[in-house]
Amino acid sequence: NYLESQSQLIENIRSRPVLASPFGFIETLEESVRQLRTRVFEITEFRVEKAASEISKLHSSARALSPQLTLQRGFSVVYDEKGKLVTGALATGEQIVIRNSKAEISAKVIAAKETNG
Repeated sequence: NYLESQSQLIENIRSRPVLASPFGFIETLEESVRQLRTRVFEITEFRVEKAASEISKLHSSARALSPQLTLQRGFSVVYDEKGKLVTGALATGEQIVIRNSKAEISAKVIAAKETNG
């Protein structure tokens, strides 16, 4: 009986999956690592593409708000003789500087008329 029980015990131990295939555990972990690695690359690629798209949108927005681009569309900026931006009415005879995309023009106000708006 003793020998029979010991043989049975040895047989039970030998039939365990770890002993039947000693690398099975490692192979299972290796497959999990492969899957996780693939997923990390996919997530990273997605996030990089999303960030690149966001950067492109922000670049377009910043470019649209660029003062230089506004000047290139035909607008001008007017400064008084002290270099302060003119936002209100000008007086006749006042020296001004008009800046467009290509030049700065010194001028003297000959006539000024206020507008509504």
